Amino acid sequence: MHRGYIKLWRSSVDSKLYFIEPFSRWQAWQDLLLLTNYKENTTSIRGIMVTIKPGHVMVSGRFLQKRWKWSRGKVERFLEYLKNEHQIEPQTEPQKLNVISVYSIVNWENYQGNGQEGGTQIEPQTEPQTGRKQATPKNSKEGKEYIPPIIPQGIDQETWSAFLEMRKKIKAPVTSKAVELIFKKLARLKEQGHDPNEVLNQSIENSYRGVFPLKDNPVQTRGKTVAEALKEKGIE
Repeated sequence: MHRGYIKLWRSSVDSKLYFIEPFSRWQAWQDLLLLTNYKENTTSIRGIMVTIKPGHVMVSGRFLQKRWKWSRGKVERFLEYLKNEHQIEPQTEPQKLNVISVYSIVNWENYQGNGQEGGTQIEPQTEPQTGRKQATPKNSKEGKEYIPPIIPQGIDQETWSAFLEMRKKIKAPVTSKAVELIFKKLARLKEQGHDPNEVLNQSIENSYRGVFPLKDNPVQTRGKTVAEALKEKGIE
């Protein structure tokens, strides 16, 4: 299910379905990958020549606002999130010119497929394109960690980032498998009436490696859903 890749033509952005609704975070991330340069390209921005290297994407906040149908603040928070999660890195040279923002995609080579690449990312093209490959998780045996770019709905990204930062501080960075298990447990705890963000905050405050039921939760479910617990107490 999660192996291999599919070819996604860059011309798919020409579909009327592509921009029909505001983007989700996952769609915004995929869109950045589609906008990323596949080969070195030099262009003029307000009379200043800017060179964009392979694996780099040149965008402005205003451009992304209009493209994703987002507010300025949401665009800025999402880009900051991707930087904090080491998915993108700002390139300083063009920024010194105060012309436009340029970011590099971390581990860009992991997103390449069979080498059949094409198109340019200054504007979406309709030429023969590239096969894309799902990002390969970093090998935890090498002491590295894999952080997925998108977190489940209902979990605040700032709270999740703070949890990851806490894990790093206690020298227990999460692996891709650990992330999967934590998300599954948070989902179960939510069904039992425990707010996932409060659960994460509890772990952050106490430097817990895992996630656990809230100690001061008013409804002691003991593995039951809130509805089941209330019914047991005669409250419906």
